[in-house]
Amino acid sequence: MDLIARFAEAINTRHYRGLKRHVGRIGWLEKIELLSLDLHCWQPPPLPRMRMEVDFGFGGEADVRAMARDSGLDVQRQEALYLEKLRRGDLLYVGKRREEVVFYLWVITGRKDMINHFMLLEEGEFAVERSFTKEECRGHGLYPYGFIALIDEAKGRGLHCCLTDIALHNPPMLNTARRLGFERTDSFYLWLRHPFGQYTFPRGPLAARFIPK
Repeated sequence: MDLIARFAEAINTRHYRGLKRHVGRIGWLEKIELLSLDLHCWQPPPLPRMRMEVDFGFGGEADVRAMARDSGLDVQRQEALYLEKLRRGDLLYVGKRREEVVFYLWVITGRKDMINHFMLLEEGEFAVERSFTKEECRGHGLYPYGFIALIDEAKGRGLHCCLTDIALHNPPMLNTARRLGFERTDSFYLWLRHPFGQYTFPRGPLAARFIPK
């Protein structure tokens, strides 16, 4: 574990990239940025008219089971996990086209899990994660449209601060989040996967809220 812990000392991009090249020989290392959005004065960014007719709203167990039968949604191996997420209070937010789920993301209002750590969200906080759009519907901006629709629902539930975590290897998603108003928190975690297990190493102002499992 001492050797693994050394990887957590990568606290800037240059060191992170050097470590990633080194770790790449035996495993996989990724840096995950934590971003935050304050909803108190938030205004949705201007978007072009949506070219696809999609209805957004919260889903349930029936939607998870239907999603698991759809090979285009990458849910088959996650069905049990997703049903458990619903049972423990996580919220599934979906976009449907002609009653078929073509987009989804998860809304967390209690405990946000991150491999070998978790974070207890405070009152008024929520996190969004695990978003996915069917391949044939990509390029239509379903994430920003869905997120904006979600915010109206979130405010109605008394939520006022949104967190999300996005990998550095996903610049399009980082750019989308910033266009929606998310700001960097100067916090991140390193996610290390190797033959002996997976580990997360939190860094930054929010690190104190990460609790080891």
